Amino acid sequence: MKTRRARLCACAVSCALATPSAFAGVTNPDISLIGQLRSGWTDDPGSQDKNRPTIGLGETELAADAALNPYASGAFVLSFADGEAEVEEAYIKLDQALPAGLAIKAGKYRAPFGKLNAAHPHAYPFLDAPHMMAILPGQESYDEAAIEVSELFPGIASWAPLLTLDVQQGSGFRTGQDTAPDAADYDSRRGQSHLSWLVHFGNAFQLGDLVTGDAGASYARGTTNVDSGQEAWLAGLDLKLKFDLATQSRLTWQSEAIFRHDDAGSARRLGLYSFLDWTLGRWNVGTLYEQSNDASDGTVTDRAAKLFGGFSLMEETTLFRLGLERRWLPGQDPYHTVSAQILFSMGPHKPHQF
Repeated sequence: MKTRRARLCACAVSCALATPSAFAGVTNPDISLIGQLRSGWTDDPGSQDKNRPTIGLGETELAADAALNPYASGAFVLSFADGEAEVEEAYIKLDQALPAGLAIKAGKYRAPFGKLNAAHPHAYPFLDAPHMMAILPGQESYDEAAIEVSELFPGIASWAPLLTLDVQQGSGFRTGQDTAPDAADYDSRRGQSHLSWLVHFGNAFQLGDLVTGDAGASYARGTTNVDSGQEAWLAGLDLKLKFDLATQSRLTWQSEAIFRHDDAGSARRLGLYSFLDWTLGRWNVGTLYEQSNDASDGTVTDRAAKLFGGFSLMEETTLFRLGLERRWLPGQDPYHTVSAQILFSMGPHKPHQF
C-alpha cells in the first residue's frame, strides 16, 4: 500500500508540474530526477548485515524549481525511499522586491545551520553525512517548516557578510525527546506553538586570486518537551576554504564544530568533523575525521575516519563513488565499512558539482 501511494504521489506531482496551463504567468519549472544504487559491506557487530555484502536502491529525489516572477522563485524536492514519499523541501523565496537587500524564504527547507546540513547528501564529496551531525535536531536532517529573513550587507574589500534569521516549526527539537508522563496526550499536543529559532552569520571572502572561503557561526534554540518546558540550544562554527591549484585542480578544506546543551539532565554534546577533498578534472579523492563526545567530562564516545573517492562521467550526470570507514565506539573493537554508490541525474540538477 505504501509503495502504491508513493507511486501515485510521484505520478500526480510529475503530471502537475508538466501539464501546460491556460493561466497567464505560469512557468515551466526545471525538473530533475536523481537516483542512486548503493552497495556495501561491514563487520559492525551491531549490524544485521555483518560480514554480508548488500545492494539496494537508495533514496530517489524529484526536484523542481523555477522563477515565479521577476521577484520570486520557488522550489520543490520530493524524496522516495523504502516505498514512502516525503516532501523534503517546498519553499518560495523573494530576493528582488524587498528594500535594503533583504530576502525572505518561506516553506519547508534544510536549515542553514553550518555548512553540511543546508546541502543534500548527494552533493557531498563523500557518501554519507558524519555521525556527529546527529547532534542537530531531527532524525535524518535539520529540516522543517520555517520563515527566513536574510540580509547581505555591503562588503568591505573581498568580504561579503550575510546574516540569516529563521523562525521554525520546532518539531525537530522534540523528535526522540518524548519524556512526558502521558505520551499519548503529549503526542496530541506536540503540534502546539512551540516555535524554535535559528540565527546564522556567514562571511564569504577571497584571499588573493587562488583562495576563496566562507566562515560562519550558528545558534539555535527550541523546546524539547512541551509539558515540562525543557529546551535545548546549539552553537556551531564552520569554515570552508578552496585552493585553486592549477587548471581543473582544486583542494577543499572544510571543518565544523557543534555544541549542544539540553535542559533535561543538563546533557551536553560536542561534535566536530574536518575533511580534505582534492579534485582533479572529473576525479576527486579525500579524507575525513570526526568525533563526538560528552562535553561534561570530555570523554570521547565516537570517532571515525574515512577515505573517499569519486569519478564523474560526462558532466556530472553520472557519478561513481567509493568509501572506506573505520569507526571506534566505546567498549568495542573498531569496525570497518566499505560503501559504493552510483548516482545518476536526469535534468538540470546534478548529483554533485566537481
